[in-house]
Amino acid sequence: MKRIVALILGLAIIIGVILLIRQTIDPSGLTRLEQVTVRGYYGSEKADFLADPDVQAHLKKTYRITLDLKKMGSMEMASLNPEEPIDILWPSSEIPVTAIENRFGTKVKKNATIAYSPMIIGTWKSLVPILKANDLVQSSPQDQMDVLRLEKLLMLTVDGRTWSDLAANDAYAVRKTIVVKTTDPKRSNSGLLFLAMSANILSGKSVVTSMDAPALAEKLKLLFQAQGFQSKTSSLPWEDYLNKGRGDTPLVWAYEAQMVETLSRYGSRRGGDELYLLYPSPTIWSNHVLISLSDGGNRLLTALLEDAFLQKKLNEYGFRNQYQNGDYFLTYYRNKGLELPATFDDVATLPTYETMEKLLNFLP
Repeated sequence: MKRIVALILGLAIIIGVILLIRQTIDPSGLTRLEQVTVRGYYGSEKADFLADPDVQAHLKKTYRITLDLKKMGSMEMASLNPEEPIDILWPSSEIPVTAIENRFGTKVKKNATIAYSPMIIGTWKSLVPILKANDLVQSSPQDQMDVLRLEKLLMLTVDGRTWSDLAANDAYAVRKTIVVKTTDPKRSNSGLLFLAMSANILSGKSVVTSMDAPALAEKLKLLFQAQGFQSKTSSLPWEDYLNKGRGDTPLVWAYEAQMVETLSRYGSRRGGDELYLLYPSPTIWSNHVLISLSDGGNRLLTALLEDAFLQKKLNEYGFRNQYQNGDYFLTYYRNKGLELPATFDDVATLPTYETMEKLLNFLP
């Protein structure tokens, strides 16, 4: 009897040791993993994904990663002190990446695009008939989207036109300049992408160059000055849009991820009106590039890039990636009542970082 008890206890100890080892090795089973806290900064549109308890629990259990991350405008990340103990920076497009890597130099270990989101314009269902009557919005049923003619809209802003100047407008005849609300392009990526798009359009070229910047300066100033206050992160104009309605924010420049996550989780109804998704023509992609500055950062980067559970979660928070070749993203939102485009034909080209620097220098 004593031998049997001893044998059982011995087996229990062996099993316990095996389980402990399995919990502290990487998913490949080759390397012991120590618990690590990953510190850094990220673009605010990714806040809900990173705060998800299931995401945090999965990272802790599978990769022994605890997150200690804060929101920051993508362009502000390029002004951080390289001596600060930072493991990752997760801006929202490729343009800030160049500035960040120039600043952090040899501290940069690697980078990778974790997720993608095209830029959209959020408006209100009550305003769509006005926009269509003025040939600003066209329906494209075959592409499953309504398209906003961005060039025409920009020229209305440059010319100082107000909503009351629009034809067939009894519903919103206010003397409010027709503008798209964005973030501050000197501090935040979404505003920077709006600047890039606007410069391309106003230059009449497929991609603006630094040589074009001086001739565009005055018109670009008007597009941003007409907005008044501009936030340093994309979360604030989005929250204004959701909570203050069309009187404050008739048109907002945002990430598709923000809109589709909101629609799928909370529906479109807001204070007697409805949120309405428009895709600008052209649109522009935001590549959410994670920059690793440490071994812990490398571990998080690999997890986000390769782990199926995390890739699926990114889809459920509105971001596109290669999970199931993009099919899960489309199916998930179709089941939520949202038919989203599988792809986009009219996509703007990002100007070079040097061109964007020159354009920013012309803004107040």
